[in-house]
Order: sequence, then C-alpha cells, then structure tokens
Amino acid sequence: MPVAKRARLTRVEQREETRRRVLEAAGRVFARRGYEAASLEEIAEDAGFSRGAVYSNFRDKDDLFVAFLQERMREEGEEMRAAILAEPDIAGRMAVARARYIVSHCKDTALLYAELQLAAARHPALRRKLRPLFEQHVELFARVAFDVSGELTPEFRSHFLVMFAALEGMTLQKASGHADDAIAERALGLVFDALTPYLMPKFPVIHA
Repeated sequence: MPVAKRARLTRVEQREETRRRVLEAAGRVFARRGYEAASLEEIAEDAGFSRGAVYSNFRDKDDLFVAFLQERMREEGEEMRAAILAEPDIAGRMAVARARYIVSHCKDTALLYAELQLAAARHPALRRKLRPLFEQHVELFARVAFDVSGELTPEFRSHFLVMFAALEGMTLQKASGHADDAIAERALGLVFDALTPYLMPKFPVIHA
C-alpha cells in the first residue's frame, strides 16, 4: 500500500514551527540554567537550529524570555480555567482555584517570573517589556476569579497585587531554602483565605 506523502509546510507554517520549537527549547534551557545564565546559543542548539533561526523570530534574549513566559502563562491559565469551569458549583470552583494557587510556587514559571522581576529592577529596558506581561497576568487572574464567582470587587487589583506578592515571596523563600513545601502551602493557603473576600464578593470561606 503506497504511503501518502506528507504535505510540505508553507513558509508561514515553517516559521510557526520554528518559533514553537525555539520556545520549547527556551523553556528547557531557562528551567535548567535560569534567565541570567541561559544563552541564545544554548537555546538554538537545544532546538536543533542555528542562532540565526532564533534571531529571525526574537530580537534578543529578553524578547524570547518574555514570549516564553507569555505562552506558558496562557497555557497554564487555559488549563486552570477549564478545571474551574468543569466544577458544577461555586464551592467546587473555589476549591480548585485555591488548590491551583497554592501549588503555583512549585512551577518553573513562578521562579522564572520572579527572576525576571529581579532582573527588570536593574534593567529599565527589560522593565518596559515586562509591563505587558504583568498586565496579562492580572487579566488572567481576573478571568479566573470571575469564572469562580461571576463577580469581582472594586478593590480586585490592589488585593491581587498582595496575593501575587505573597506567591512570589514564597517562591523565592523556597528556592533559597528558607521554606519547604509544607510551609509554603500552609502560608499561601492562609493568604488565599484572607484575601478572597476582597477579590470576589460571594464565595464560601474555605479553611485549610
């Protein structure tokens, strides 16, 4: 039986495939080496491309790092929203949101984002690139909160910042060896329970 030939990719499809493979390689290298130590040469080698293939899609390491985090946050956000919306009632949705928030400190994304924040504090150009990424994070969390309760409080943004800062702080405390998983999970559970009344007006209080 003759084997059907695979259709050749168009130029646009080739570019999209290259970008996808570079982003996947960037995730592996950034997770392994961190933002500062990672190089475009190592990412290109991991992806199986020349350095030129990376530069044809991304201006520099900052652009690649931000694009990687944007894509990872989008994927994690879609997964989280799907899990929340699969629950039939507000109690189930709240339980899922709480659990996902608590385990966020275990993800590579959390530590990489914290590292990016520290780097941005020293580099104004990176700080400007980081702003849209942060706004994406706020928008994502707002959608998650709305999925849970169908309503947001006027103080949502300011209290989200506190919740986000707690997550970043605990991520760094754990990475530096000052907290273990049990301490991090307990602390973030307390933060979630304390702040959700200021994020979502109607919800059942859940205690650890």
